[in-house]
Amino acid sequence: RGALVKWNSTVRVKYLKTSTSPSVILGKNQWLFYRPGVDDYRGLTSLTKDQLDDTSYSIQNKRDWLRERGIYYLVVIVPNKETIYPEYLPEAATRVHQQTKLEQFLGYLQANWDMEVLDVRDSLLRAKAQHPVYYRTDTHWNDYGAFVSYCEIMEELSARFPSLQPPSISEYDVVQDSASYSGDLARMLAMPETFRESETPKVIVKPDWISSRVKVGKAVVFRDSFFDTLEPYLSAHFEDVVVAPMYGRFDPAFVEREQPDVVISICVERDFDVRLVGTV
Repeated sequence: RGALVKWNSTVRVKYLKTSTSPSVILGKNQWLFYRPGVDDYRGLTSLTKDQLDDTSYSIQNKRDWLRERGIYYLVVIVPNKETIYPEYLPEAATRVHQQTKLEQFLGYLQANWDMEVLDVRDSLLRAKAQHPVYYRTDTHWNDYGAFVSYCEIMEELSARFPSLQPPSISEYDVVQDSASYSGDLARMLAMPETFRESETPKVIVKPDWISSRVKVGKAVVFRDSFFDTLEPYLSAHFEDVVVAPMYGRFDPAFVEREQPDVVISICVERDFDVRLVGTV
């Protein structure tokens, strides 16, 4: 049966140019994309005014609840791969509406609410001119993409905690990891052997910089799978990083128990309107 599945996948993808998974879109130059992210890019998803208000209010309510306890709150929305690499989408993936739901939300937030979330799209768009920032065969960013976003997070936190500075360009190197990699999208197609990549960028922070860090208190993180690559970088700055269960919603009892200095909520663009809703 396994051989038949593999043969069917190979014929459909390689010769018929059709995906074997409803969740995977075949892009150009062997790039693979996740359908919900493609739908976001095309403008097929949008938020009602009630959804915009609910999401905004939920973030503000958590921020205010944490502020009363002397805890800093940072919300980070990670761009979909499709937002950063639309040039590799198939020709048929045209825009239906020019505004994505993230753009809709950020505009609404700026116009109507007294708060911000950290938007790392511009940093990743600039960085991709130097090195790839997402995997070709995976939904996630690679190590370099995570590092670029970590630097943005540190810059944001440094306004409250001045010692939280990312390494300067002289304090790290970007090397090419030659190990072969096949991501989650390739596995969804049942074709991990066909869709592989190598020479992905990896960041090496110099040991002297790491050992010289003055760490501050504790961070609690509510996250999705994009945080996995970020965690080692953040751990260089905090005495303790406590990670809530994967995809767990904001939990005030968890925060009260841990008594952190910082709470970070991080989630991918395609899910932010679901993950960030929920009051304390």
